[in-house]
Amino acid sequence: MYYLFLSILIGGIIAFLVYKNIKEITDKLDKIEEYSSELYSRYASCISKHIKEIKKEIEYFTKENYYFLTKDANKDELLEELDRILRKLSHFETVSVRQKSKEEIEEELFKILISFDELVRKNFEHGEKEADKIREFFFKEFERVKEEIIRGK
Repeated sequence: MYYLFLSILIGGIIAFLVYKNIKEITDKLDKIEEYSSELYSRYASCISKHIKEIKKEIEYFTKENYYFLTKDANKDELLEELDRILRKLSHFETVSVRQKSKEEIEEELFKILISFDELVRKNFEHGEKEADKIREFFFKEFERVKEEIIRGK
């Protein structure tokens, strides 16, 4: 009888802990869903900032700069394309993004990131390596912004 009571008690405690963890996870997901427009707006701002830094280095290109262009790269066309990407990203920082669904926002942002990735691969020396570094940086920024929103910062 004692073991039966102890088993039921332990089972109840485990069920309570599992319920509490699931509730915490769903609360976080609800918070992310609720603030998805803010999440993508802040994330787009981080991406814009990084692209502007790269653009500035390309504009004032010297041997000391980090980003070296390939021989085939057309600096003026690259700068125009970066401006186009920055304009598209600026739309995520406006009120109009709140009118779109999370899926629409993610799709548009994904297209922008792919076009930027292709630009890097095509125009930078060691483009594959640089694109991988930038992609990793953007992923870490997304996780950082997401955590800030979850924590309410």
